[in-house]
Amino acid sequence: VAKGDIEAVLKGTPGNIQAIYLAAVMEAQAGHWDVADKNLEKISAYIPRIARAFYLQAVVKEQLGQLEQSEEAARKFLARFPNDLAAYKVLARVQGAKKRPDLVIETLGKVAQSGKADAEVFDLLGRAYAATNRAQEAVASFQKAQAIAPNDVGLQTRLASARLGMGD
Repeated sequence: VAKGDIEAVLKGTPGNIQAIYLAAVMEAQAGHWDVADKNLEKISAYIPRIARAFYLQAVVKEQLGQLEQSEEAARKFLARFPNDLAAYKVLARVQGAKKRPDLVIETLGKVAQSGKADAEVFDLLGRAYAATNRAQEAVASFQKAQAIAPNDVGLQTRLASARLGMGD
């Protein structure tokens, strides 16, 4: 239904900024990252005026492997919305992909202590600690993640690996 509505608006007013943004959202939700990116490029001058556009851009650029652009968009979004957990996770995933576990720890450390962290935050932190040879902290993070998501086999595997790394 939404797709039809967006297409109707774009047919009547092809340059409608909000409709193009919503089309980008819809394409991103469908996993059509290239199409979402093209839509965001069409409205690039207006992205600072749309509340969640920098976040969407960060996610799209992350999925396209354009890590520098993703990080830049995530930072711009977080400058406006400093309590957005999803944006911190995007930023941390990008930092991890850039092989910067030190920055992941810096980015998510305060989030983990805020009481707002979810399993993914603790998982990302655990991976970063493991990558920096901080096995005890990795185990502690993976345990917190597992407490939140007890059926996540990937977490269980990473926790076991971190414990093995400690000689446990």
